[in-house]
Amino acid sequence: RPVLDQPPPPPPQTRDSIDAKIDGVTGGLPDFQFESNITGTFNPDRDAQPLVRIPPQYPDRCRSSKVEYVLVEFDVTPEGSVVNPRVVESSNRCFDRSSTRAVQRWKYAPKIVDGEPRPRQNVVTQFTYQPAED
Repeated sequence: RPVLDQPPPPPPQTRDSIDAKIDGVTGGLPDFQFESNITGTFNPDRDAQPLVRIPPQYPDRCRSSKVEYVLVEFDVTPEGSVVNPRVVESSNRCFDRSSTRAVQRWKYAPKIVDGEPRPRQNVVTQFTYQPAED
C-alpha cells in the first residue's frame, strides 16, 4: 500500500494574528433621522379566502359524452361556512345537485373589514365535469 503524505500542521497562532487591526479609522456611529408610521400602511382587511374545497362527485346517473359545467353562487358567513348555494347557470341540470352539495362542504377564512369578520355575498364558482375517457 502506498503511504500518503500527511498535510503539514497549521501554523501556530499568536494573539497578534487573531486580533483584527484597523489602522487610521476613527469616528462614531452615524445618527439616522428616520420616522415611520406603520399603522398608516398596513391594511388588515381582506376578502374571504378558501380553506377547504372538496370537489364534487361525478354522478353516475349523469353520464355525458361532452364537457358539462355548472355555475354556482353562494354566500360565506362570518364564521366561514357556505350558505345559500344556488345554481346560476348549468349546461346539464343533472349536475346541479352534485355541485351545490360540494359547495356546502367548503370552508372559508371570512371576509375581514375593520378587523371584524363580515359576511361575503355572491361568491361565484364554476364546476366543469369532464366525460370519462375509456
